Amino acid sequence: MEKDGKLFPYFIKISNPPTAGAWESDRITAAAYLMLLESEFGKIETADFAIIDYFGDYRQIQIRPQDRKKAFRAVRKIREIKNGKMPKEKNIRLCQKCIYQKKCQVKAKSLFSKLFE
Repeated sequence: MEKDGKLFPYFIKISNPPTAGAWESDRITAAAYLMLLESEFGKIETADFAIIDYFGDYRQIQIRPQDRKKAFRAVRKIREIKNGKMPKEKNIRLCQKCIYQKKCQVKAKSLFSKLFE
C-alpha cells in the first residue's frame, strides 16, 4: 500500500486481534515484509510502519528494531534448517506437522523426559 508517497506493508489476518497493538508473530511478519519492500524500493521510498487488518479492525504498528532482529533470526533459522541443521530441541506439537520430521535426527522432548535427564 502507499500513504503520503511511502510504501508500507498491509495484510489481512483471520485471527482475532489482541486488546492493543498486534500479535508478536504478526509484528515479525510485518517487519519481514517491510524489509522486503526496503530491499526492492529503498528506505527512502518506504514507511516505518505496517497496517494489519484483523477483520476490519485496522492496527497501524511501528516496526521496531527488535521486530527486525526477530525477523532476521527467523530467516537465519530457516536457512539453517534448509541446509540440514536441525534445531537442538523440538516442540512435540510442532514436530507432528513438520515436513522435515523424517529427516530430523533430534528427538522431541516431553516434560516427563526432561525430568529424568
